Amino acid sequence: MAVTPITPLPTAPARTDTPATFNTRADAFLGALYSPFAGEMNTSIGEFNTDFTTVATNATAAATSATASATSATAAAASATAAANASDADAWVSGTSYTAGDVVYSPIDYQSYRCILATSGTTDPSSDATYWIIISSSLSLGANVGTFLTTPSSSNLATAVSDETGSGSLVFATSPTFVTPALGTPASGTLTNATGLPPAGVTGTAAILGANTFTALQTQSAGADIASATAVDLTAATGNVVVITGTTESTSLTMTKGQQMTLIAAAAWPLTFHATTMNITGGASYTCAAGDRLYVVKDDDDVIRVSVNK
Repeated sequence: MAVTPITPLPTAPARTDTPATFNTRADAFLGALYSPFAGEMNTSIGEFNTDFTTVATNATAAATSATASATSATAAAASATAAANASDADAWVSGTSYTAGDVVYSPIDYQSYRCILATSGTTDPSSDATYWIIISSSLSLGANVGTFLTTPSSSNLATAVSDETGSGSLVFATSPTFVTPALGTPASGTLTNATGLPPAGVTGTAAILGANTFTALQTQSAGADIASATAVDLTAATGNVVVITGTTESTSLTMTKGQQMTLIAAAAWPLTFHATTMNITGGASYTCAAGDRLYVVKDDDDVIRVSVNK
């Protein structure tokens, strides 16, 4: 089934906003978190659960069908063996004493029958189910069924049926391993233990690539140190928190729109104010001391704003 899309959240308030703008954006942002975001997120999760439950149900049904097929094949093999054993049977004779296990053929329908209770009756085996059971009948095996009966492997079963899909080993209900399955559109499912889900591969869920609501502690990852330079490129940073080493004066930072980072000065690091590439709070150049922390962000106006915390 289609997954309900998540409506993107409005612009979040920023420290650099005017008080009036900050209040307006904060009210709109918090209101949107409550509705429609929370409702849409719950609906999407419910749809995922429904889809994957159906997948599990279908897999169980497939395993049950495969087991039933194997049981039927075993019974057919037993019948074939019994028929072969009965090929030299004598004709049934009325009033003759027979013991359990004796095999005869009926002079009426010429099928073979096995005695299941001792009898010296006068009723032909074809009409006497109390004392006789048929062990031969006309049976035509489909293509490759005989091969499966002789060697009951997964590959032989696949060749014995005509409407299979996929390839590989026979699957049963408990803890099966699937190799690159195409699940189609599952009705439900639970992804509690799922791994390797690529955000770029998920469609219809802005919550993955767009706005998000985090309900637990979020930890920003620490990246590799970056050396100070005239122009410090932060687009290739390996984490959201990095240490800037060296004392080279920097006149600009390079970031992508929306990128936010925390920079930690390892030594005296001079920063030159620039209106767009180094917009330091207070509007003046600044020399960091070792241990100073800078919160940097590139806003929607392509301005890199720098806030210093000592």
